Amino acid sequence: MLDDQPCLSCASGESNGHSHSRRFKLVAFDLEGTLVTKPATFWRVLHERYGTEDEDAACYRLWKGGEITIREWVKMTETMWKGRGRPSRKRIEDALRAHSCARGAAHTIKALKAAGYKVAIITAALDVLADAIGRELGVDYVYSTNRAVFDSHDRLERIECYGAGDGEAKAMLLRGLAEREGISLDECVVVGDERNDVPMFRDAGLAVAFRPKDDALIAEADHVIEHMPQLIGLIAQNGQK
Repeated sequence: MLDDQPCLSCASGESNGHSHSRRFKLVAFDLEGTLVTKPATFWRVLHERYGTEDEDAACYRLWKGGEITIREWVKMTETMWKGRGRPSRKRIEDALRAHSCARGAAHTIKALKAAGYKVAIITAALDVLADAIGRELGVDYVYSTNRAVFDSHDRLERIECYGAGDGEAKAMLLRGLAEREGISLDECVVVGDERNDVPMFRDAGLAVAFRPKDDALIAEADHVIEHMPQLIGLIAQNGQK
């Protein structure tokens, strides 16, 4: 924790025994570009490994032009990979070898959990990869808009896309998690870096952009940070009812 930052336990009311004074109850992080800063996306790593970068680039152009949806892009990706021999679970999970978490991410999550906050990952990364990082960081919940389904031989059978697979799908997952926890969306903090986090930002009580890559996200953010431990101070400063 940075020395000049307020204490999370103070924001949570733990120092004086009044836990009911805490405004926020849950902190939801995006994964790629937020908790994980390398690679930019696991999708890119996998496309490079399967030799489908050109096909993926073509899909990107179609999506940017409004000709296909994210859901359609995901299904096209499934077709590409299955056409290259149906990758195994192990081969997909091997993409994790390339990842690096944001500096201070593990410490920040540990501090949040110690102060009594629930911590979640809400991501468009494949669930098998997000789940592994969730276990590594010790978060309470991991939700992905894309679920890899494997056959009895652990080879990719299909990719199931939640909702439209876009930012609104991530927001739907946040709403469902808040309902599961019995809290309001105003009691949720969201941390993200890209345009597809905008719907979650609009729902959250506190929206924090981490090294944002899109002006649309900055426009919706309550705060912008460059270093993950700064989040501790922001929650403490904004966390009193």
